Amino acid sequence: MNTSRISLATGGLMIACAIVIDSFQFLLDLIPFVGWALAWFVSIVAALVFGIWLSHHDVSMMHHKRALRFLGTMLGEFIPVVNAIPLWTGSITYTVIQEWRSPDEI
Repeated sequence: MNTSRISLATGGLMIACAIVIDSFQFLLDLIPFVGWALAWFVSIVAALVFGIWLSHHDVSMMHHKRALRFLGTMLGEFIPVVNAIPLWTGSITYTVIQEWRSPDEI
């Protein structure tokens, strides 16, 4: 497996962080109004963290092959009941696996 941009440890840590963020957002989603507002804040922080983290590894979330997924994840995370779905986990997992499969292609 060629993991020149994202190492195995970094990819695992990114996925683990996405799972923690989605779990926290699920718990916040159970609290009406206040929890929903806090979940929005968590979504903004998560977008910044993952965007900077992936950019640090030369993986742009605004690349034409990833932009729709990233923006769709952000949109889904801002809808109160939909943000209970693990969108960050799916998006980050897919991005990491795609980078592991073909890191030189993008």
